[in-house]
Amino acid sequence: MVASSNRTQATFMSLANQVLHTLILKTLLSTYDVDFEFFLLFLQAAMHLLGLLLAMVAFEGLSVRFSGDRMLRMLPVAFLFVCASASTVFALKYL
Repeated sequence: MVASSNRTQATFMSLANQVLHTLILKTLLSTYDVDFEFFLLFLQAAMHLLGLLLAMVAFEGLSVRFSGDRMLRMLPVAFLFVCASASTVFALKYL
């Protein structure tokens, strides 16, 4: 139970860290009047995919086999991935 709580806390801290970095990057780009929106969206998507891969490794170890039970345990990771992607796109487009 404690390990699950620590993993959840680490995942939320990672999500908050990504949002903060996105806001800082957006502020720097607007300060210097540089428009790299497509590049930033591509870069953020690549970072989120890498983060999802690392989260899968953290949750499942190095095993490549997925049973039905393991797939159910991946649903929270998929949900966090969608939330992180949506928040990044929102921050890049509207802030």
